[in-house]
Amino acid sequence: MPSHKSYKKSILKNEIRMKRNKAHKTRVKNIFKAVENAETAEQKAELINQGYQIIDRACAYHIMKKNKASRKKSQLAKLLS
Repeated sequence: MPSHKSYKKSILKNEIRMKRNKAHKTRVKNIFKAVENAETAEQKAELINQGYQIIDRACAYHIMKKNKASRKKSQLAKLLS
């Protein structure tokens, strides 16, 4: 266990960040599953728009890099056709 106050604080901050990052990554994975399981094309289109927003938000928070984000958007668009 760390002895300095700043080390303890950094450990707590890292745990919070890890949970937040994991939540964003999980949402990206779940949107792919939701699009694959969607019944109609309208539902797929709506879910893809939501997916774009989720991916953009993850990119804005520096959870994924912009090239990975664009690759994920492209993969989502392929699921529509």
